Amino acid sequence: MKCGKCGEEITIHVNRRTDIQNLYLEPGEEGAAYNLRKEILGKKCPNLIRIDVDFDKNYRVIRKDIEGGSFID
Repeated sequence: MKCGKCGEEITIHVNRRTDIQNLYLEPGEEGAAYNLRKEILGKKCPNLIRIDVDFDKNYRVIRKDIEGGSFID
């Protein structure tokens, strides 16, 4: 991701066991199976970046939002 204020590029690491929450879908229910909410600080500025990412049951990204920065592909 990239900071919206200073432009710093930040790499984050996600641990499936501790960072991602299971959403406990009902059998046959459509939608995200897992969710990641994380707040990130870079090293160059105090700008707080918030991400909210939904994953399917195979941990593929199905929706992602960011505040205070942008995702880098």
